[in-house]
Order: sequence, then C-alpha cells, then structure tokens
Amino acid sequence: MKKLILLIILTSTGLISACSNFSGHSSIPALQQQQLQTKEMVWQLYRIDGQTLSNQESTHLPYLRFDAANKQVSGSDGCNRIFGSYQIQGNTLHLSPLASTKMMCIDDMQISDQFHLALAKVESFSIEQQTLKLKDQSNHVIMEFHSQSH
Repeated sequence: MKKLILLIILTSTGLISACSNFSGHSSIPALQQQQLQTKEMVWQLYRIDGQTLSNQESTHLPYLRFDAANKQVSGSDGCNRIFGSYQIQGNTLHLSPLASTKMMCIDDMQISDQFHLALAKVESFSIEQQTLKLKDQSNHVIMEFHSQSH
C-alpha cells in the first residue's frame, strides 16, 4: 500500500512538473519580442484606430524601429522624427514619453497628432504574419504596422 501511494505521488509530481515546464505558449512572447526588436526591421503604420492609411493621405507615413541593444525606439510621426526608450515584458510594451523634432510640415498634421495620441495609449503588442499590432489597456488594437526590412 505504501508503495502504491508513493508511486501515485511521484507520478503526480512528475506530471505537474512536466506541465509547468511546457513552453508551447510561453515561447510565443519571446519570439514576438525578437521579431519586434530585429535591428533591420522598420514597422510602417498602415492602420490607426481602424482607419486604413494610404500614401496619398501623407507624403510620409509614420514608422517605428526598435533597438533591442539600447532599448530605444525611433521613427517618424509622418513629419517629425521621434525617439525615446521602451521596455518589454512578455507581450507588455511600455513606451517612454517620446521626444520629437519640431519641423514645420506642409502636410495635414492630423495623422501625426493621431499617431502621438495612440502611442500614449500603448500597453501591449502582438505580431501576426509580419503585422505588428499595438494595443491599449483593453487589448483593443489601436495601430497596425507592416514590417519592412532595411
């Protein structure tokens, strides 16, 4: 009887241990972090708050680039260069308040302003089929970017 109880305990402990070490889902955030921070990757904005953008709306569409080594984010809001720092933990993405240049732009500043407002709401991200999705605290997608290698 003692051997049977000992066998059950050891089997249960082994199963619990095996399940807790299963990395099928936990490796997904790590892979997405790696994709997000690929040095040559530029993330070009194509949808913001559900609105698909086109090159006709702005001479230059906003983009982001993440530098894993320095934990720096840089890019453009469509007019001005932007830069700051970021932190990632799992799928959580925290952007510092971003600084920007202050050039006078001929194009309508609506996309630029909308981009800055959306960046301030970013809480998490996901990457699906070379598309970066930035999400708010309710896990609602607020911006989508296509990847472009440079």
